[in-house]
Amino acid sequence: MATWTEPFAGLMGFLDTRFPQQWTVFYWGLVARLFTGDGTFIARISRGRTIKEVVVGSLLFGSMGCFLFFMVLGNYALYLQLTGTVDVIAILGSGGPTAVYAVLQSLPLANLVILAFTLLAIIFTATTFDSISYILAAVVQSDVTEEPIAMEQAVLGLRTFRHADHTAAARRAGDLANSGDCRRHPADRHFRAARRLCNPRGDGRSAPAPRVPVPNHQYRRRHRHRSVVRCGYRPEAL
Repeated sequence: MATWTEPFAGLMGFLDTRFPQQWTVFYWGLVARLFTGDGTFIARISRGRTIKEVVVGSLLFGSMGCFLFFMVLGNYALYLQLTGTVDVIAILGSGGPTAVYAVLQSLPLANLVILAFTLLAIIFTATTFDSISYILAAVVQSDVTEEPIAMEQAVLGLRTFRHADHTAAARRAGDLANSGDCRRHPADRHFRAARRLCNPRGDGRSAPAPRVPVPNHQYRRRHRHRSVVRCGYRPEAL
């Protein structure tokens, strides 16, 4: 399991490694921990997309990326071990993760490759903690349909996300523009951008609403607050 080649276990000095049994339990525990967080995160960022797009984007391309990574670097590490270029097994036994550095060091332009690998590792770690803190902040608030509060996300993620409110507001403006329902909110600093997105003419003014018969109670509710502005009037949305 996990593409473990048990016939090569003799290179480590012992034959019965029992790695598949141990790895199975560890792998199941790791995946079980990610069920809730990853599923909720994919559902939140996939709002407005079809099930086919979510499956293709999250499963197909994500799996292909993992396959390419393990196939290329894993087989290259086996090649280095079998040819005697780098003793990867000895490095794993003594230094552990430093074997990755030793494998990358054997590539052409090693310094450039190691720099790119380090940057990708930092980006991956940052986005992983960002998504986890995003989901934690979203599920602890009363209204889970709204964007999480930046302070809660910062506290739960143990770091400050100064760009979180800008990203959330911009994403909210785009969602409102795509849905044709642009509401002005006192805390929404991207309201003008949302109005420009809602307006197909691009002149900075909201598009004229279609003439639709409006019941009296909906009319009063619509004009109760002057701050409510719609780029495409939909009575059912009130």
